[in-house]
Amino acid sequence: MVFRGPTSGDNQGPYISQFLWKPVPYLSGHFEQRYRTPAAGNDLLTSFGEWLQIQNGVPPWRDYVFDATPRYIRSGRDLAEWVHYDFLFQAFLNAALILLNQNPDTVLNKNPFYNPSNPYKQSKIQEGFITFGCGDIVDRLGRVTTAALKAAWFQKWLVHRRLRPEEFGGRVHQTIGRIVRYPVPATLLNSAALQETFRRNGTYLLPQSYPEGSPIHPAYPSGHTYCRTCSVPTQKTSQASPLLALTVRP
Repeated sequence: MVFRGPTSGDNQGPYISQFLWKPVPYLSGHFEQRYRTPAAGNDLLTSFGEWLQIQNGVPPWRDYVFDATPRYIRSGRDLAEWVHYDFLFQAFLNAALILLNQNPDTVLNKNPFYNPSNPYKQSKIQEGFITFGCGDIVDRLGRVTTAALKAAWFQKWLVHRRLRPEEFGGRVHQTIGRIVRYPVPATLLNSAALQETFRRNGTYLLPQSYPEGSPIHPAYPSGHTYCRTCSVPTQKTSQASPLLALTVRP
């Protein structure tokens, strides 16, 4: 998890889920979750000229500076790059593969991460596949994602049409500079965060993680949030998640 909650246990353990750090089983091997991540301070669209060009559809032209060494996810900037190219249920598919743990060393073992109601949980001679097994689990993750995204995109385009933060940052910058006046709340115009942004970049624009700026679809609701809301309960119907052994400590 990224953000801490108020309930018992929320302040224990790392901020980043082990499902984003542990190796993901794949065929007869696995891949380490070390990714190409942006270098610190790689803030984009901080000048008004660049911001305006991107708003008008000019292709991005700034260099995107990456860390030379693949890293475990360890910051908000790294997470932003992870969701830059993921397909929407990739995190949940990876989590499912980690819990399924199918590889040459475990193929004959009982899986401790099956839901207690799974009829194959304690069996040493039978294994579920398209019913209560790996085929069933990953299939349902894809199915609920499709339904969730259709619902989210309907809300984005036909109901809310919510402005992207990057675009609203442009309105803030132009309002303060008296270029154009927009109805920006006084609490935002007087915020310390806005003054710190100006100190660092010389503008009041919202720094972006991506050279092309925000995605071109409206900001609300979040497609990733819709997918997470559907994928996690779906996964819990098939897989329980007791304490994971051999935790990764980057």
